[in-house]
Amino acid sequence: MSDSEAARAEIEAAHHADNHADSRRRAAYVVAACATDADEFRILADMLGLDGADITAARAERPAKSRRRTAA
Repeated sequence: MSDSEAARAEIEAAHHADNHADSRRRAAYVVAACATDADEFRILADMLGLDGADITAARAERPAKSRRRTAA
């Protein structure tokens, strides 16, 4: 394998790892949004094989909550 082929393989592996981590983070976010309670969240996260790192990453990147104005 040439140096350029090795470099390309390394870049592709890093890209794949980034995409995999991003997919797991988004899955954790969706599970959290859809679960009705903490127990359901734990069950769904476990089914998907999500771990604490995935959940922490999703929590760190969650969008800010919007504040709704209520009529007085």
